[in-house]
Amino acid sequence: MLFRSILEELYQEVAPARAGVVSEIPLRFTEANGEVKDYAAYATYFREGILIVVAQQDGNANELLKLLGRRDMVIRTLLSKRLPVLTDMAVLVADLQESVKICSELPPDEYFELVNKIWATAGDIFRKYYGTYGKHVGDGMVYYFFPQPDSNYVMNAVVCAQEIKSAMARLSKEWQLRKNWVNELYLNTGLNEGQEWLGTFQTATSVEFVVLGETINQTARLSEMARFGQVWATKNFMSKLPPEHRDRVDFGIERVGANGQRMLVQSSYSRVSNVVDVESGRYAKLQDIAGLAVTEIRNIKG
Repeated sequence: MLFRSILEELYQEVAPARAGVVSEIPLRFTEANGEVKDYAAYATYFREGILIVVAQQDGNANELLKLLGRRDMVIRTLLSKRLPVLTDMAVLVADLQESVKICSELPPDEYFELVNKIWATAGDIFRKYYGTYGKHVGDGMVYYFFPQPDSNYVMNAVVCAQEIKSAMARLSKEWQLRKNWVNELYLNTGLNEGQEWLGTFQTATSVEFVVLGETINQTARLSEMARFGQVWATKNFMSKLPPEHRDRVDFGIERVGANGQRMLVQSSYSRVSNVVDVESGRYAKLQDIAGLAVTEIRNIKG
């Protein structure tokens, strides 16, 4: 999964390799039966690292060299060999709050500059926690987190969401000073976990990761429910955290006390319909997840 994530990032960010950047090193191996065979190691260079392929020397060598000289073909071919696949995953969906209002207040060049800055800021954090970019309509973002050999993929999604929340607060202050406005920039976030089919939609020039199933749909709805940079997660998502990781997460539901004051009930959950009014207004589209148990992730301890 990590290898696929790295390849996807290469495809998104690296320009096509120039001709002549493939190196060839001849190799000779003696097999168990004593037969000697000639091989060659081919290395093609990317900014992020080196891809090495070892192949037996035969008439197909020229075709292999041609393939390695086209980094877009390399990545599409490798992905197509492994997908679609049924896999466990955590899903993060984030949407820019009041994006239409912000767009109307900024000149087009500044709006695109802002959105690109948000993507660049968040992108660095997603890569840090092995997030894989997924298909999303509009100026929001979808990322998938797959099981990793050296970290918990669900916790990766939690910490990633919190770091993005902090980064957005800093970016918001920068633009308030720059534009002398009172707008706050928020990425409203939903988190979920499930086992779904992961595949790709491929064109001649691009590869987009796509997940089929209810996990992504529920996550998108949670991001629509969130306000002012909130991070909402399903009870199922939280249950997949090992106890030692869950103990580090500050989460719960705000309740109205007897005196009318709102108070946070730590480590608790609630149905969506008990958090917002799904019968009217902007939350009416949440009726399909009205019975879903959720919680708000507030912070990470330690």
